[in-house]
Amino acid sequence: GVDLNPLAVDLAKLSLWLATAAQGRPLSFLDHHLRCGNALVGTRVTDLDPATKPLKRSKQEVAASDAGQLSLLDDAAFAGAMMSAVGTMWTIEGSAGRTVAEVKAQEKLYEIVRRDLTERFAVQADLRTAAGFGQAPEQSIWHALTAYALKSDAPGAFAMPAYAGLLRQMRALAADQRFFHWDLEFPEVFFDRFGRPLGEQAGFDAVIGNPPYVRQEQLGALKAYFQTAYPETYHGVADLFVYFFHQGVKLLREGGKLGFIASNSWLRANYATPLRTFLRQQVTVEQLIDLGDNRVFADAPDLYPAIPLVRKATPPTDHTAQVATFSRGEGVKAFERQVAAKLAPVSLHDQQDSGWQLGTATQRHVLAKLMAGGTPLGDVVDGRLYSGVKTGLNEAFIIDQATHDLLVRADPGYAKVIKPLLRGEDLRPWYQENEGRWLILFPNHWTAQTFGAGLDEATAWTKLRERHPFIAAHLEPFAAAGRARGDQGQYWWELRPCDYYAEFDQPKIIWPDISKFPRFSWDSDHLYVSNTGYLIVTDQPWLLGYLASRCAWFLITQTAISLGE
Repeated sequence: GVDLNPLAVDLAKLSLWLATAAQGRPLSFLDHHLRCGNALVGTRVTDLDPATKPLKRSKQEVAASDAGQLSLLDDAAFAGAMMSAVGTMWTIEGSAGRTVAEVKAQEKLYEIVRRDLTERFAVQADLRTAAGFGQAPEQSIWHALTAYALKSDAPGAFAMPAYAGLLRQMRALAADQRFFHWDLEFPEVFFDRFGRPLGEQAGFDAVIGNPPYVRQEQLGALKAYFQTAYPETYHGVADLFVYFFHQGVKLLREGGKLGFIASNSWLRANYATPLRTFLRQQVTVEQLIDLGDNRVFADAPDLYPAIPLVRKATPPTDHTAQVATFSRGEGVKAFERQVAAKLAPVSLHDQQDSGWQLGTATQRHVLAKLMAGGTPLGDVVDGRLYSGVKTGLNEAFIIDQATHDLLVRADPGYAKVIKPLLRGEDLRPWYQENEGRWLILFPNHWTAQTFGAGLDEATAWTKLRERHPFIAAHLEPFAAAGRARGDQGQYWWELRPCDYYAEFDQPKIIWPDISKFPRFSWDSDHLYVSNTGYLIVTDQPWLLGYLASRCAWFLITQTAISLGE
């Protein structure tokens, strides 16, 4: 087991101890099974290239390295350390741990593995991992740096401040991101007793888990690394669990199986298109249970899971999975019996990776016919589809009718920077329910365009306060939160960069982000919509009629992500 949170690891140990505690027996030694680290961020030794090989090589080794044929696996010291580590791990496994002395012995043996393998040789893997973050030193000094690292702790070692500083920086990054190198942490899973890689049988028999659901907006610092580490499944706006799928498959031995409880959004979401291609072409999906929009978890009511069971094996030509789908409100009170009754074969080899369809053959045929004969909406409207306004601090920039009226009475000129706003829930079928919300809109660079470029914040704020004193008085209590938010313009009172604010003043079709029936409506009154709404800018009202039709709704329900009430 691996978790980023040290507390989660400790709780897992506690849970196992409580479940296995026996009178007269000490608590089991679990450190060699439960680790703390970032399961997605690290490097496998077998993936290291010759550049990470320490110095002191023969001429033949140098020639092989220059030819791109050498790796850390050819280092005799590493092979010896790995052989010793694997033997020690099996010794720990073979110890019953029935006495305190035996548990203490297991602990000491594991400390040796950590010291002589995991920590000693981590520098090579750390270098490669740090390179994925763009924070590794020049590759030309990796050999010398790793050689220095291996010797720097020895008595009488010669100090090299420049190298020592680089190592400190890299180790600080490794600690901050919790680098986790799987085959250094679990050597017995990836190497044999002679320190040799296990080849296709390297890896786990099974990988199971409930990957964390972390939206892409929170992954900014990791995206460059993910793009390098998981190129086959990377997408710029993918949720974190996508990379857990990829990593899980990589950690399996050939023929091993993966089972996850994960959000079913990967079945259709655009960001999971590379993942669907990967699963369809690279592994065999044996079973897939889509729980639809049933609220399975009381503490996560808006999560709708799917459970894929995947085998690491080249898929057959007629790649087919046994699929069970649940309908809305059905519940899972007799889960095992329900799944057994629902399982039916669904072909995957001919699925469109733009979104998998798990329904009946008739539904898939109708969808394919519509998709083949139609024109993409984006082409019809020349790409003029947009999301609503994101303020990053709604309590500051969205005001009610009473506040709006006070500001406008104080200065009618305020109307130029206060816009009528609708939320997604205000957008109904064919019409809108305007509840009197307004948006204070200072677009990015408004301050520089109005008062001149290059002003420091204090001077710019003074000028804003002189021009719009009442709006400034309203915004001032939110200054700290405004500076701290991610979505902001050049100054904290400006909204995030957006080059389509003018489109809100055009005739358009608007709709909410979540709906269980068509809720499209027409607007020609210059209404803005919040981040829970979307818009199509068009002067063709017929398009509204089509989007509200049963035909369009069928297409939407077959390609969009399903959510409950």
